[in-house]
Amino acid sequence: MRVLRFEPFSGIAGDMALGALLDLGADFEFVVAQVAAVVAEEVTLTATKVLSGGISATDLSVTLNPAATPPLRHWSDIR
Repeated sequence: MRVLRFEPFSGIAGDMALGALLDLGADFEFVVAQVAAVVAEEVTLTATKVLSGGISATDLSVTLNPAATPPLRHWSDIR
């Protein structure tokens, strides 16, 4: 069994967290489906491999659909 300890003690950007998980082997289509379950047509995800300072990473771009009006939701609604 593999265990990942994820400890963002002072916060983390969602796009960077998802990019790191994709680098660890998460399936991009699965991630897209999970995000779509929460925000449907409101956002588009794009993953691109980048090299910065000799370090390879996945840059995950989250683009808001300009025509979308995100509904007001509380955590209990999403959960």
